[in-house]
Amino acid sequence: MPLPAAVAVPLPAAAAVPVPAPAPLAVPAPIPAVVPAVGINLLAMLKVHNLAEMYSLGINTGLPFSLYWTVVVKLGATTIDTDHDWLAAGEANKYEPPAGPDFDEANNGRLQGTTQSPMLANQLAAISARAKPMLVPSTPAQKMKADNPLSPVPSVKMELHACLEAFFHLKDINIRGTEPLLEDLELTPDIIAEVPVNHLVEVMGIKEGQVQKFQSFC
Repeated sequence: MPLPAAVAVPLPAAAAVPVPAPAPLAVPAPIPAVVPAVGINLLAMLKVHNLAEMYSLGINTGLPFSLYWTVVVKLGATTIDTDHDWLAAGEANKYEPPAGPDFDEANNGRLQGTTQSPMLANQLAAISARAKPMLVPSTPAQKMKADNPLSPVPSVKMELHACLEAFFHLKDINIRGTEPLLEDLELTPDIIAEVPVNHLVEVMGIKEGQVQKFQSFC
């Protein structure tokens, strides 16, 4: 028995499935800066007083200031508000000589002689006084002269004569006439104190009291 012929069955048409287009790459948004809580509170306080823009982060930060030299009057000082003002002021001062009257009206930027300001002179004097000891004015040393210059030491032969003269001037007892008698016996002042009083009274012919005074003097 013959096989039946194959029947051609048409395939269903392919359905068009829409393919979605690839999504564009997402660019990440900028990460916000993390502001500390203290900074947030500070900015909030500044906004209340309308000062947030003045103190916010940027090229110009801070209050305006004036640019002037210490010896120049402040009335004509340049006020700096922005960076442009600062650069302009620096550019203008760059071409001015430092010895001009705007720089130093007192000494024209140079030292004149040895004149110093009163304040500086007082400070230097105080520093010098602490650094160096004060010198007390003194007069040249004078050589002291004795009122009664000492006489030279008499020789051995003149000892007796000098002793009798000194005894007369100091004790007002004149026994100078006994000098020849004492010389004959070689009774010199160094041994007179050891001679018995009676013997001296006999030799010198003077009173016993005068002999004892003369012995003590010798």
